[in-house]
Amino acid sequence: MLRSLLTVVFCLLCAYAKLIAQVGQGPGAYCFPLYGNQPCNQPNASNTAGNSINDFIDDFQTTGATVNIVNLNSGCDAQNFPSVGTRNYFNHGCENYMVASSGQVITCTMQSGIIYSQGFAIFVDWNQDNVFNLPSEYMAGVSSVPAAATPTVLTFSIPTAQPNGTYRMRVRCAYATVGSSIDPCTQFGYGETEDYTIYIGTIPPGIITGTATATTPICTGQSFSLNVTISSTIVTTYTWSGPGSYSAVGQSQLITGATPTMSGVYSVTVDNGACPIIDTVSVRVIPLPIYSVNPATISICE
Repeated sequence: MLRSLLTVVFCLLCAYAKLIAQVGQGPGAYCFPLYGNQPCNQPNASNTAGNSINDFIDDFQTTGATVNIVNLNSGCDAQNFPSVGTRNYFNHGCENYMVASSGQVITCTMQSGIIYSQGFAIFVDWNQDNVFNLPSEYMAGVSSVPAAATPTVLTFSIPTAQPNGTYRMRVRCAYATVGSSIDPCTQFGYGETEDYTIYIGTIPPGIITGTATATTPICTGQSFSLNVTISSTIVTTYTWSGPGSYSAVGQSQLITGATPTMSGVYSVTVDNGACPIIDTVSVRVIPLPIYSVNPATISICE
């Protein structure tokens, strides 16, 4: 009863807020979507039957594009942002993106967590003004709220003659709410929001992949090297970290005079100013053997 009452109150607030959606949001930061209950999952892991809240987008994937999004079993993505506090929000755009062409028909399949029914809506910022303009950038939404954990299909078309470029797509769920009533920014009681990137044309050089490697295992006193190989030539920084407060910058590192305390996991962040990546590699430094000599006491003749 309380959950239903809260939902009614939030829906009334949202109906009013839709009249003033994204006030002050011009070119610049995208609006942060709001929910009254954070995190979207508590107190156990996602899709645990004993949780009091299991309101999130668990699966989202597309077909029909040149390169499609496949983001399954993502669970609750609540994060704490220094400027605004906890939000049931995650930007998957760097690791889960779509490459498409104008006129393609995109089929989206999504589902919620296992307990409560969620409605879904999809928005795309086609004019790149950092605002999901309504109604022109509302792409699709459910006409009735599907049962929990039930695959739901929505479709939309890439606009004809859409210029090549990078575009933000927002997928939002809200408890017991049909898609046409879901706003890209305003507050709902329960739910989650995920953002993705759509590239019209080809993938820009901002998307990179990389693999870190190390010469290991080695013995104490020897040298080992760290290196990361990447798929792009446009890189701003390489930042390494590891055991014993190790830190360094640069694509390759040489560590001399290794000791066993240098064993462990080293990570490197490759940042090109758009979609940084992090990779890790394990190093093992074998200690020297510990031995002792205990000569026997003996008697000998002259």
